[in-house]
Amino acid sequence: EPPKRKRDELLNDIFEAAVKGDNNSYYEDFAEMETRFRRKSSDIAVDLLKLLRDKFTNKVYSVGEVDMSKVDSLEYLLEGYLIKGEVGVLYAPFATGKTSLACGMIRAGFNKVGFLDQVRKRDSFESLFIMSDGGANRFKEVYDQAKLNSSMVKVWASDNKQAKDNWKCDLRGLIKLHKYLKKNPQIKLIIIDSVISMLSGTTFEYRDNTEVDLIVDFIRSIICEPLGVSVMLLSHLSTDKAASSGAKRWVGAAGWVAEIRSITVNENEDFTKRKLLIRKDPINGKRVFDFKIENSNFI
Repeated sequence: EPPKRKRDELLNDIFEAAVKGDNNSYYEDFAEMETRFRRKSSDIAVDLLKLLRDKFTNKVYSVGEVDMSKVDSLEYLLEGYLIKGEVGVLYAPFATGKTSLACGMIRAGFNKVGFLDQVRKRDSFESLFIMSDGGANRFKEVYDQAKLNSSMVKVWASDNKQAKDNWKCDLRGLIKLHKYLKKNPQIKLIIIDSVISMLSGTTFEYRDNTEVDLIVDFIRSIICEPLGVSVMLLSHLSTDKAASSGAKRWVGAAGWVAEIRSITVNENEDFTKRKLLIRKDPINGKRVFDFKIENSNFI
């Protein structure tokens, strides 16, 4: 009988199986890790993401002193809204226009124009919209209304006709995303709809503060910072209407956070207007203003 693999050897084999797409070896080795080393699946997943970060960045991470002269200053991808190398969170109640607002960012960034209250122009960029909450047909209507096209944005979503599945934020999902972005360096914005669906079916729980902290950190260190992109996560309003749904750390761990609210007039909702509350912006600070959409334009 061959000698049993040590923990690090087994972990590396699981990782390599994920990179190669060898599902049989991946699940066999994963089960062995759970059984032999008495590790929870969520703990193994965290170990694998740490290994992914180390391999893709070619760095060995440790805790210690930082040379601030080597730290890059924060810079907008889209003035006032998207920060290069950072994770953002946009949350709102159902049917208040999160996806539409995100599509407005896509179009403004591609056309090099200011968005909403901002007039400064930045370099043009292309986007990737990952629809993990439902099928591609659910995004199709907003896509058409926003007058998007394949030059502006690529779309990942489930579609039975094209034999496509939803993307998940796990080891294999992040490997696929990293490889895709390396091949398409013109894509600088990734919008993921939504945080709860991207973790559905994974070992991570979107209500767990500790795991959410890790997920946001891994997205930042594996995807955002090394590739110079911005990731915008779309989420729903929490049941207490105080913040984003799920763990409180979605808001705490993200670098940029905003909320959309509906506007009521005489106790009736005004469907033509919305209020945007930018609750966290390390460059320009907080701000609040009303906006509306006319003929697919944000005003």
